[in-house]
Amino acid sequence: MNTRVLALTLAAAGCAASSMAGVRAERPLVGAIRWDGWYSGSKGIVGKVVEECLSPKRYQHRAPFFSRVLSDDRIEIGPYTQEIVDREIEAARKAGVDYWAYVAYDPNDPLSDGLKFHLSSRRSGDVRFAMILEAGRSGDAAAFPQRMRRFVDLMRRRNYCRVAGNRPLFYIGFINDEHVQAWGGPENARKLWDAFRAEARAAGVGDPYIVVMDFHPDRAAQLANMIGAGAVGA
Repeated sequence: MNTRVLALTLAAAGCAASSMAGVRAERPLVGAIRWDGWYSGSKGIVGKVVEECLSPKRYQHRAPFFSRVLSDDRIEIGPYTQEIVDREIEAARKAGVDYWAYVAYDPNDPLSDGLKFHLSSRRSGDVRFAMILEAGRSGDAAAFPQRMRRFVDLMRRRNYCRVAGNRPLFYIGFINDEHVQAWGGPENARKLWDAFRAEARAAGVGDPYIVVMDFHPDRAAQLANMIGAGAVGA
């Protein structure tokens, strides 16, 4: 749990003293990272593991509000629904959460259900959203442009979180040397990320405000310089 709290704090810090939709915020924006494994239940491997871990009676109080207690050593989580997400959005808004940062999974993965229901919610504008890309899901130099096009499309949505002069907020994390080599080395990596920003600008969504997430600040700064990011976090 401590890891999640730390991540939340840093996600919020990435938006400090920013603006949304051209209107200056009176306080720092507060963002919460979505760890969307626990609701998938029997629909996915991660959900099954979470169900198992939270089933012992001493852990059942940590289960999400939409889970069902079957016995002292068994709970059931899910199915996740639009109604549940609408309730989560309302609770987050009341708590002062400005945006959720979703880890990007394949759209057909059960781990993407949270984002899917957020986008289709009648309350979708109450809590904005941004995306977190794990470097390993960006593909190599050949696959990178097509995979990144998905995020440009998401940035077109009115409830996408915008900061620092109305720029769409975007996190990239877990970059290791193998990912840099898959991008074609540091120089080609910069070209790929410059092309991503250029495509976003051409689509009319603005210049993405990219935040590099890494556990070591010196390395985060090096990676940010390499791809031309605007900030670092963890």
